Amino acid sequence: MFGNEQKISSREKTWRALAAQQAIKPGTKLSLREMQILIGGLFDANLPAFTPQGRSVYRAFNDADLDKQFGR
Repeated sequence: MFGNEQKISSREKTWRALAAQQAIKPGTKLSLREMQILIGGLFDANLPAFTPQGRSVYRAFNDADLDKQFGR
C-alpha cells in the first residue's frame, strides 16, 4: 500500500461507488436552493473536506494566500 491508504471493505467500496454514481456531474446547473442544500449537507458530513475517494472538496485560503496567488 502507498502512503495513508487503508484497507477498504467491500461494503465501503460499494457505498463509495454509489456515492460517485449519484454525484452531480461537472457542468450541471443548479438553482440557488439546490446549492444551499448541498452546502448544508456538506458541512453535516463526518469528513466534509474529502470525497469518498479521498480527494479534497474545497480548500481554505487566508488573505496572505490570496495576495500571493494574485501577486499583490
